[in-house]
Formats: sequence, C-alpha cells, structure tokens
Amino acid sequence: MKKVKAVESTPPALAGLNLARAQWIDADTLAISKHQLANQPPDSVETYLLINEKALTTALEVAKLLEKTHISGENSTLIKLTPSVLSQTQRAKWPHLQNHAIYQIPADTKLNRTEALTQAIQVLTQQNGKILGLTGTQIPGIIDALYGIHAKNKPLGITWNEETPTLSIWAPTATEVKLQLGPTENTPEANAKNYAEYPLELEAETGIWKIIGNPNWKNCTYRYAIKVFVPQLNEEVTNLVTDPYSVGLNHNSTRSVILDLTAEHLKPAGWEQLKIPTLPRAVDQMIYELHVRDFSIHDQSVPASWRGTYRAFTLPNSAGMQHLTRLANAGVNSIHLLPTYDIASLPKPRETQTQPQIPAFTDPASPAPQAAVAAVADTDGYNWGYDPHHYQVPEGSYATDSSSAGKVKEFRSLVQALANTGQHGLRVVADQVYNHLYRSGQHEKALLDRIVPGYYHRFSEDGLVETSTCCANLATEHIMMEKLMVDSVVHWAKHYKISGFRFDLMGHHSTENMRAVKTALASLTEAKDGIAGEHIHLYGEGWNFGEVADNARFHQATQGQLNGTGIGTFNDRIRDAIIGDHFTGFDPTRGYASGLAQVEASKLPLLLAKADVIRLGMVGNLKTYQWETSQGLKTGETLKDFGQIVGYASEPAETINYVDAHDNQTLYDLSVIKLPQATPMEERVRYNLIQLAPVTLGQAPAFWHGGTDLLRSKSLDRDSYNSGDHFNAIDWTKQSHNFGVGLPAWERNEQVDHNWDKMRPLLRNPALVASASALEKAHGLALELLQLRSALPLLRLGSAKLICQKVKFPNQGVGYVSPVIAMHVDDTVGKQVDPRMQHLLVAINPLPHETVNTYPDLQGIDFKLHELQAKSPVDERVKETRWEKGVAKLTLPALTVAVLYAA
Repeated sequence: MKKVKAVESTPPALAGLNLARAQWIDADTLAISKHQLANQPPDSVETYLLINEKALTTALEVAKLLEKTHISGENSTLIKLTPSVLSQTQRAKWPHLQNHAIYQIPADTKLNRTEALTQAIQVLTQQNGKILGLTGTQIPGIIDALYGIHAKNKPLGITWNEETPTLSIWAPTATEVKLQLGPTENTPEANAKNYAEYPLELEAETGIWKIIGNPNWKNCTYRYAIKVFVPQLNEEVTNLVTDPYSVGLNHNSTRSVILDLTAEHLKPAGWEQLKIPTLPRAVDQMIYELHVRDFSIHDQSVPASWRGTYRAFTLPNSAGMQHLTRLANAGVNSIHLLPTYDIASLPKPRETQTQPQIPAFTDPASPAPQAAVAAVADTDGYNWGYDPHHYQVPEGSYATDSSSAGKVKEFRSLVQALANTGQHGLRVVADQVYNHLYRSGQHEKALLDRIVPGYYHRFSEDGLVETSTCCANLATEHIMMEKLMVDSVVHWAKHYKISGFRFDLMGHHSTENMRAVKTALASLTEAKDGIAGEHIHLYGEGWNFGEVADNARFHQATQGQLNGTGIGTFNDRIRDAIIGDHFTGFDPTRGYASGLAQVEASKLPLLLAKADVIRLGMVGNLKTYQWETSQGLKTGETLKDFGQIVGYASEPAETINYVDAHDNQTLYDLSVIKLPQATPMEERVRYNLIQLAPVTLGQAPAFWHGGTDLLRSKSLDRDSYNSGDHFNAIDWTKQSHNFGVGLPAWERNEQVDHNWDKMRPLLRNPALVASASALEKAHGLALELLQLRSALPLLRLGSAKLICQKVKFPNQGVGYVSPVIAMHVDDTVGKQVDPRMQHLLVAINPLPHETVNTYPDLQGIDFKLHELQAKSPVDERVKETRWEKGVAKLTLPALTVAVLYAA
C-alpha cells in the first residue's frame, strides 16, 4: 500500500468524526458526502479507506498512523481511493447519492472485504498534507453486494426435517455465533438460566449461520450469542439476542422458543378444516378497524380474565361479538386489527402491567383522568402497538396464556371465531409496521441492529438513523430487510390464515417492496397453504414525506404510484372534503358534511368544490374519470383541491375511502369541534349518517373506524395511542359513548397546540352527550348503509372501464348551485352487472332542510326508494323522499341519504 505524507505536528480537529459520511455501496465503490470534503473538488482531495480493529478517534492517532512506514499491516489497512462517477445502474439504485463524491477502490487492490466488514471502517481525507476529516462508513450496500444477493432466497429461523429442526440466522459481519439452548419455558425461573451452548457454522457465501439440532430440542427456549463489531461502541462485543425470525417466544419475549407451528397442540379444534371467507375483488372490501384491547376491555359480558384478549373474540354471545355479528350480517366483511405482532412497548405477561387509578371526578373537563393515565402510560397494558419487536409472534399481553403455545393457539382461535361470525364470516386484516423498529443501536429491544449493526436501518447523509416515522426508520430497500418484510407477511398468511394486510406509512417503502409482498402471497394456495394468496388484499398509508419524499431514494409506494398493482392507499381527499381539516388537533374548518353547508353564502363555492372532491372519491378517485364540475369539465387528475391533485388512481381498488380511523379525533369528536354547538343531537346522528355515506356507497373499498357507528368519542383526544383504556373505551351495549370523560392527554392536546381551553366548554356541554336512544339510532342508520352497499353490485363495479361507462353525476357543473350529490349508475350501458335493475341513484343532502332538484337527463326513469329504506325500522325521514319521473324532480328531506332504483 502507498505511504501517505505525514501531516503537520498539531493535527486539526477531525471533521466527520463520530459520524458516517461515507457509504460503501458495492464491492468497489464508495460515495462520500461533499461536506466531508469541505466542498473541495474530489480530484484535489486525497481520500483513503481505513480499516482497523478499532476506529481512530483523535487527530493524534491519525498522525501517528500516517507516520508509519508500512501502512498496511497486521492491525490496519489504508487504501488510496480513485475519483470516479456513478454508473447508470448505480444512479438508478442510489439516486440520493448523485451529489456525493464518488470513489473507487483500485482494481489491483488486495483487500479481504469479508474481513473488513468485521472491523472499523473509516474514510480519511486530506489535502496538501492537511487532514480534512475522518468519518465512519455506512455498509448496507457492500453487505448486500457480498451477501444479500445470495441470502435472499434462503430460509431463516426454524425449518423442520420431519422432527429435526435446523436453526438459521443471518449475521454476515459476526465473527462467531453460538446457540444458547435452554430448557422448556415451563422450567422454574431458578433453573431457566441453565443452558447448553452450541457453535453455529457460517455459510460463507450468504452470511447465514446454521445448526442442525435434534428432535428433543422441540419446545426448548433459545437465544443467540453473537460476537460482532459495534461501531457505536468501537469494539467487538457479544450480543445476546432472540431470533428475529422467532415463531415462538416465552412469556416476556426474552427467549425464543423452538416451535413447530404444524403441531396439533397449537391448533384450535377445526383449524385445519377452517375456510377463510374469500373476496376475489379488492373493491368488495368493507373494513371495520378494531384494537384487540379496546374490543373487550370494558365488556362486562366477557369474563374479567378474558377482557382485552384474543379469547374475547371466541364468545359469540358477548356484547362485542353480537355487535360484530350485526355488522357482518349487514355487510362488513373484514376486521382490521391494529398491530398484533410482539409489541416492544407493552409489558408482558399481563400480570406485570400497571393499572391506572382513575380518581373519582364530576367535571367532564377534569384533567385528573389523563394525569392518572399518564402516570402509568409506559407500564400499563395500553398502546396501539406501532412499536414492533418480533414480527412473527402474536403479542403476548393479549393472550390469557402467555406461553409460546398459548399465544399461537389463542390468536388462531380469534381468526377462526371471526371467520365463523355472521352469515358470510369475517376476514382478518393485520396491521403491519415495517417502516420503523422500536429502537436501534445497542438498546435491549433493538433486535436487528444488535445482530447486523448498521444494516437494517436507514441513515442520513451523516450516518445518523433517520426518524421521520417517529422511531428508528427501517430500510426495506436493503435486500434482507425486504426479505424480512416479505417472509413475515407470508408467515402470517400461511400459519394464521390472515387474509389482508395494512401497511403503516407505506410511502416509506418502495413500489418494488410492495410488489414483492404481493407476488410472494400469490404463490399461496388453499390446497397447499390453507389460504388463497391471490385473494389476499393489501393497502396502506401512501403518504409522501421524510427522507424518502418525492422518490428521493426509490420509487415510493405512495398515492398514484401503485397504479396497476391493485394495492390500495387511504384516500385523504374524500376524508378532508367530508369532515374538513384537522391538522392542529382542534381545527374548526368545516367540510361538506360537518356544517359547511350551514355557513354564509360566500362559502358556497367552497362547498361545491368539496362536493366535487367527494364525487370523484365515490367513483374510486380515478384520475381518468371525466365530468362537469363546479369549475368546469375536469378529469380526476386535473381536479385540484388547495393545489393538490385529487384523482390519482388508475383503478378503484387503489384507494381506500374513509372518513376516520384510529389516528386523529373520532368522527363524532371532529363533528363536535366543527358543527355549531346548538346542533341538536338528533341532527348530529344524521350528520354521522351523511359523513359515512359517501365512503360506504361509493365504488372503492370502504373503511370504518371501530365504534364510528356508535358515535364513538375519545373525549376529543387527537392521538390516543397511549391514552389508556379510559379514553379509548367502547360500549357495545350502546348506553354511553365516552364523551366528556375528562380532558384528553396533555402531551398531545395541550403541550404544543394549547387546545384545552377550547375543549373545556365542549366537554362540559351536556347536550353533546348522546343518549342510549341516539346511539341506537346512529347504529341502525349505519347498518342500513352497510346493507345497501352489500345488496347493490352497482355500487361495486370493480373497474375503471365500467365506472367511466356507467357512472354519471346528472345536472352537475358550473351552473349547479345545490350541494346535493346525485350519483347515477346506468346498467343499460355496456356490460350488464345487475339483472335486477337498470338504474341506480344515490342522493345525499347535507343541508339541514329539504331540497328539491331536477335532473333532466333522468327524465322518464321510474325511480323508487330501495326497499331497505322504504321499510326502514329506524329512518322515517328517508321515506319522505319523492321522485317525479315526468319532470325528473327529486325531493330529499334534510340530512338524508336516499338510494333509489329503477328495474
């Protein structure tokens, strides 16, 4: 190796020290931030790759190294790099590095790259004998180039050859991996520390360490002792870790368990014969979102020891399951469960959790309840669960039996119970979080980083873990992180018969990640795997933000960029048009169905514009759909709302229409903030109907937040992820709806936005507390919406072609000044969809008074009110709807949704 000119006797401070501004992206290429070069031209900077047993940390150490005659020796290697440029292939793979300085390792360099990855890797820069800096090196690229491409199709975790297990873990930068095999998890704690240690063998090409066990290992606990260099510590350490591919965990998730998931004792009776309800088309999804703990923690019809657990779903006569049965029979077909994998932020088993002591209070705006919840928020049993720890094991605190076998069997029982609920059964959609992990570095729950330090997470230009998702971002653009994502989704489908997946912050994944998941699932068959993978539907949050925004690192899985995949994204356009903005946590800005129609005439153009956005949402938010809007002739992709393109989908399945979810306030609470306070409760019930109708009676998959049909309140909490059972309560008996149970959490409602003073008068207003009869009415009206959606194939045409052929909005356009939305589906055009009827008309009146509108294009059609509404036991008002075919006049009562048809 070349001798480097010694630096001056008093070296300057080292720029980039304790950072990682260099990136080793493949076998021979490094990209270095120009900040590290002090913005000097790369040709003028001498740049060296420095590999050492430990990283150098001071300028004096560097000076001493450079004074040595032999730079490359036993303990260190210094390689002068050659300035270069990215190839076309490299630019495509690493678009965010195009403004970096690019260097190559000279072709004749003798360098053991495998060995280098087990040591400290730094980049030294100097100019004219003066040191510019010394920085660490990001290594995911070189790891993928050496190992990932060979390991991505290999099995990890536990595989079985009849009764014999093989254990495999990917740890390419480790120098030693040992299995610590313990007794079964039922062994008394005093003896549980006894374990036998076995070395694993390294498969050099893949970086996978393996060991073949023997049959008596089954049901034993285990963990790995991994010897690996940790840059943050600047030394090689032995990390004791569970298996990231664990299929079983002990009661507190500190040991993995060698489970064979095909074993009979892990299956509830009838599991093998269970047929999951199938939905061949994504547009047929009617989704109801639930949190496992919320579902039953307050349900007095569930035994106390089962409340908040998987087993509560197995009680068909409980209040909660009776509610789900009504929903299922009306048309809900998919239950979206907030995360149920092993959650890092929940203490387990359940017995170790702290219960908040809510003091007695009489003031509906008392701060005392939230203070009591906050005091134990990190140790109680409540969290939404967006803190993944182990991706392939059910969360233990939701099980009555927290053993490895208990968790598996009870979660399967939940899936089975839902599949057998109602006339047609309910599918389970699992909420997945692959955009971040709970912790990174050497934290005890930073599982992935303690196995392959510096690989799984996404880093900034300075080498810091990105946290735009609120926690330590994961990088699914790296081969083995994508593999973990794909493998674990397939695991849930195959072993737990999960038939849908929702992806948190999906825009932080690439379109290719999502295609890989979809392709892997499609290989599952009912005969071979117990589930039809082609009918498993995917959707997620297609938001565009953070370090990956605007395709900075890859083609993101965001709104409008999944065309042709059949993967859905949440449609915030229709949500905001219906309910109004909610970005400050207390935003009185009104939407189409939250009182905008009641304000002064100057707001009419805005009201009409919001109606146009809703119309487009009701036809699947199609970018190619064309109609006459209040702004003139538009297509979806030319219609804009506050500068944002509204129509982004190529097919209706690529959107998920919704108006509220677990995030932000509930629909009822948003209405409390926005509607005039004097709005009577009877009208509030009907506003709930108007708000749910465009979502439910449109052409896209529909999504409801659990309890939205019951005017569910969280006492105005804008973010109840850690607000405990008190603020997240649901009463399935329809006696109360949890409004006015205290001021919501200080941290998320008062600390920044200072909303408590705005909330107090609302929470103290008794007129805003719904009676049992109001809740019953709201539920009944919601059920009728579900029944209409389920009964009418013309509301689920399923393709952009059919929608563009058959769906029109009559008498809309520049001269139309009524906010009433009328959607006409003409089944006499194109391929017939429903032989029972030729025409369908969905009409929505958001005004608190009767409206009369004429639709000349529909003159002569003999519309009549659908039987479900004509014979409604809960909605007398809708029966006042009148259609006069001779003059095509439609009279709609106040705050009414009417569905009419002509045979």
